[in-house]
Amino acid sequence: MQDKFSGSWYIYRIATHEKGGFDLAAKFMTDQLSGRTLFNMIEMLDVYDALKEQAVQRNKNNKPSR
Repeated sequence: MQDKFSGSWYIYRIATHEKGGFDLAAKFMTDQLSGRTLFNMIEMLDVYDALKEQAVQRNKNNKPSR
């Protein structure tokens, strides 16, 4: 999927993530935020997604059986 777009995949990821947004992505595109900050943000989004998925799995496993 990444090959179909010309811009940085990281910027798209931040723009479309529920904790990111277009305003945050725009700051990266206009060099208001550094590359290091970009990668730190991506890592935080990855951790958020992993913790969210872990919570979903934990809830599935703790459902009472009927």
